[in-house]
Amino acid sequence: MHSEQTLMNLVKQHIREWCPEDITVWMTCGQSTMPSIPIRVSEFVPEDEALLMQIQYKEGTEIRKRSPALGIQQIGLLERSTFSKYVSDIVDHHLDAFNRLCWADEEHDFPPNLFALLVTAPLRDGNETYLVRESLRLVVVTFIMGHTLTIDEGKKAETLSHMRSYNSQNANAEDYISSRLTNRQLKYCFSDLQQSILANVLGGLQKMLDSSRLHESWLVAFIIVLYISMAQEDYQQTI
Repeated sequence: MHSEQTLMNLVKQHIREWCPEDITVWMTCGQSTMPSIPIRVSEFVPEDEALLMQIQYKEGTEIRKRSPALGIQQIGLLERSTFSKYVSDIVDHHLDAFNRLCWADEEHDFPPNLFALLVTAPLRDGNETYLVRESLRLVVVTFIMGHTLTIDEGKKAETLSHMRSYNSQNANAEDYISSRLTNRQLKYCFSDLQQSILANVLGGLQKMLDSSRLHESWLVAFIIVLYISMAQEDYQQTI
């Protein structure tokens, strides 16, 4: 699903041509509770209806919504740092809101309570702080990969007003809409970032476990393992 070749095939199969104008669309993983990220996209002329419908899920129920014909023409030009900064923004400034969002559908309060406890754990030095923060970033980016990125409601009308195929009447017809193609392309970018963060976390954890001073860092190692487990559980639910 999250591969460049899959996206190239998707574009080749379902897009007739691209419009020349660029449009800035603001995408978010949590609407009012999460920050949004600006992405330069282009409108396209579809070959069929495949990319004009977005399927979302709420409490296990499938919801179909119209999808704006928007996409990123050259995904290879996107910089990983753009998405890394977005994840860091959530970790640094929106963790409480993320905690509520991440486990909003959980029947039990154990996961959010555990998460709230872990983020307050005392750390001894800079290396511990870095590894734990990277582990938090892993949880956040994995969550983003598994959920639909929607157009920021506060900027939706302005964004869609620049499209040839949208008008003021249908631009506000539905809440929390998403461009299916843009969403898939961003998932690819966040998936690439997730693999990089995971490699950093696993490498740092391995060094910690191999250290002769493990007895001084066992609590941090345990916290990192818990964060990895949270991310892995979210990933398994996605696939």
